[in-house]
Amino acid sequence: TVLRGGQRTVIAASRLVPGDIVLLEAGNQVPADLRLMTIAQLRIDESALTGESVAVDKHVRSLSEAGAALGDRLNMAFKGTTAAHGRGTGLVVATGMATELGK
Repeated sequence: TVLRGGQRTVIAASRLVPGDIVLLEAGNQVPADLRLMTIAQLRIDESALTGESVAVDKHVRSLSEAGAALGDRLNMAFKGTTAAHGRGTGLVVATGMATELGK
């Protein structure tokens, strides 16, 4: 689900472009790499990328460390992971092969 032109629309992940705003809810798979903008108790299962066995609490604050490891980028949601709890919105920053999963 994305916000385009102020309207909520459901589109295929393959049609996402950087700059789209994605709405996430518990149970949704993250369709692209997102910079989180708003959250409400959002936890994401990142085991596909990091191997961590528990869902990670996310936040929207800027990171103080440049080049942080994937598991430390708590203000990001990555393609191929799953929202385990809560909800949030995120700005698409990478799609397809440009995502962390695509690398």
